[in-house]
Amino acid sequence: MNGHFYDKETGNRIIIKDGTELAIVMSNNSALLSADPLNLPNTVRSKEVFEGDISSLKGFKRMKKIVDKGTQLTFTISSAILTSEPPEKYTITFGLTLLEDLYLYETTKISLSQSRCVVDKVIEGHLPYFEPLHAYSLNEAHHKTFVHFFNKFGHATANAFDKFFLPGGQAKFYPQFLNNH
Repeated sequence: MNGHFYDKETGNRIIIKDGTELAIVMSNNSALLSADPLNLPNTVRSKEVFEGDISSLKGFKRMKKIVDKGTQLTFTISSAILTSEPPEKYTITFGLTLLEDLYLYETTKISLSQSRCVVDKVIEGHLPYFEPLHAYSLNEAHHKTFVHFFNKFGHATANAFDKFFLPGGQAKFYPQFLNNH
């Protein structure tokens, strides 16, 4: 259930030590899914529909495009695997491709648009496996990446203003870009 194993008789969760090799025996492949229903590619909106979605927000004041679709952004996740002896520290930098333009907009506060994107590569560091992760926003991309690869190693919450970098690692996003970018 939800990526965890449970003992059928006791209902207790079975916690397996990292690095343990398991064999799964199945009577047939009917239990296997061909795709993860929680990681399907997103429908990309036209520029007109996307800008209309932003401008129709309650209290909308203004918006400014700050990054073009197709641009690769980066973010880094650092934590430690506390179940290993000694705890194993890791730092992984991921690449994310914007499938829609990225905007800053102002309502009662300044926010980043919910631009569809895909986490599509590991830039630095090592993971034993990788698969692209589709998201509706930068915050969701960070959250899904943390939960998918590191769910036992910390908290997935983050703010895109603090975590994502422009191409080439130039700068993080800051609300003042709305005025002077």
